Amino acid sequence: FPDDATDSDTLVRFADVAMYAAKRNRSRIELYNPSADVSTRESLTLGSELRRALDTGGIVAHHQPKVEVSSGRIVGAEALVRWEHPERGIVLPAQFLPVVAKAGLMGSLTTLVLRHAAAEAAGWARDGLGLGIAVNVDVEALLDPSFPRRVAEILDETQLAPELLTIELTETSLMADPVRAGHVARELSAVGVKLSIDDFGTGYSSLGYLTALPLAELKIDRSFVGRMTQS
Repeated sequence: FPDDATDSDTLVRFADVAMYAAKRNRSRIELYNPSADVSTRESLTLGSELRRALDTGGIVAHHQPKVEVSSGRIVGAEALVRWEHPERGIVLPAQFLPVVAKAGLMGSLTTLVLRHAAAEAAGWARDGLGLGIAVNVDVEALLDPSFPRRVAEILDETQLAPELLTIELTETSLMADPVRAGHVARELSAVGVKLSIDDFGTGYSSLGYLTALPLAELKIDRSFVGRMTQS
């Protein structure tokens, strides 16, 4: 440790920084790194701020329209989570989702976004629009056997017709534990929601495996379709 590590609180913090670095790098011995210390402190600060944001409404969902190419008609939307930080402004998921996962807040965040999206879609339905809404969920939700029940409760709370909600799963989350993920996916389908595979082609699943799942939609990753007109 540095020479200025004299008090016990500082020593504990330095030890935590080295311990997390060892876990991250899978090494038995790790030296204290000041840059990692700054990163750890920032992460802890963000984690604390995120907890407050979840409680006070700082986490919101923006809506990206889904457009039918042939007609230009809006046929639905996708909920995109954003953090409205009082000092940083709009914070994008890539910046705060790793902190959410590290702080153990992914379940709370998923529930919040699902509830918001379902309430919005229910409002559209009451206005006669009948537009569906899609929500991305991570691997933690897909491996949680209680997740389908939570979705059913949210649908009941918001009075949203199940067929207007699409749960988007990633191919990699499905392959993390195919047996458990498949069970939860079938339970979700039994609730009545639609299931979609997002970013297909970035993982290692086969089309044969996907035929065993009750999928309504397959979204091919843009790395496959971005050069369609040139290749």
